[in-house]
Amino acid sequence: MDSSWYQNQLELLLSDQSCYSPNPEYSAPAMLVELKRLSKNSKQVFKNDSLIQLVNDIEEKVYQRRPHYKIPVMYLLPKIHKSPIGVRPIVPSFPWITHTISEFVDRNLRDILSDFTHDLPDTPTLIRALEQYTFDPYYDYYVCAYDVINMYGNIDIDEAIDTINCYFDGQPEEIEVFNLLRLARWVNYNCIVSDGRNTYRQVKGLAMGTPMAPTIARLFACCVEEGYLFKSDPISHVFLDTDEDYFEELDSLTGVVFDLQIYRYIDDGFAIFKIPRYQGVYTYTPSIANDLFWYFDMCLKKIYADCRSINITIDHGALGRKVVMLDLIISIVDEGYNLRFDIAPY
Repeated sequence: MDSSWYQNQLELLLSDQSCYSPNPEYSAPAMLVELKRLSKNSKQVFKNDSLIQLVNDIEEKVYQRRPHYKIPVMYLLPKIHKSPIGVRPIVPSFPWITHTISEFVDRNLRDILSDFTHDLPDTPTLIRALEQYTFDPYYDYYVCAYDVINMYGNIDIDEAIDTINCYFDGQPEEIEVFNLLRLARWVNYNCIVSDGRNTYRQVKGLAMGTPMAPTIARLFACCVEEGYLFKSDPISHVFLDTDEDYFEELDSLTGVVFDLQIYRYIDDGFAIFKIPRYQGVYTYTPSIANDLFWYFDMCLKKIYADCRSINITIDHGALGRKVVMLDLIISIVDEGYNLRFDIAPY
């Protein structure tokens, strides 16, 4: 890998005008005027004047004699674990006018994000959840891992904001979330980047390198997932029609083909499928597992079907009994009639 490959990747990325608009018009004073409008009633919304203090500090720096803010220079992180090698664009936003507001949005939305129990802040949280997981002896279990394709780059900020606002409509956090997302839109719209020579406005996706990006992405995915899984009737049950005799019998017995539970760390997901054993009979075999996978795929993809920004790829690992998730190898271990999770480093 040499510098010419790196430069070609950067030029290829920035040439996509659906994501990066070249030579944008921008003005720090004009950005400040819009920010002051958005923060006008913030003291009543956020119960303190911390946002006003941030805006006042930004105003002072915008109008000081020596320019304070500098346009971030994009750099690429090669994805050497991919084949072919891909790149991840990083926009270090700390020298830019949006940075402190992005931090403010991130800090406040993270408090709200903690209410979503299936959203994973780290690997140890997943380990604890699986160690505490209770297997029902009348059910068989399958697992899979899934990945959100180019999550940051594909998120439409308007879709994300509309989805999050819709989810919190009528809830106690509604007004706070609405105002935080107005600020998030301001941050994202004013994402100006440079390649060292030319300037661009990022017009699609969330800029990796601005503090709020992971939290916005996670909260958006949570609202999509909970809106589908946990606000349906009955809760988290997935109903499917089928011509297969096995599933016709299973469906007539239980009224549901399988239950689904998911965990997700940003763009990496882990799913547990729970299937009733027919008349207590053990139903796991490799052939049954292979027959089930397309049902599982359909179920997972259905969660995100109405969402333009999220598309997933699915890995069933070793016949739905062993998968890699984050830096872990997660296996279902069969101990006679009992099952348990075995977790090992990857």
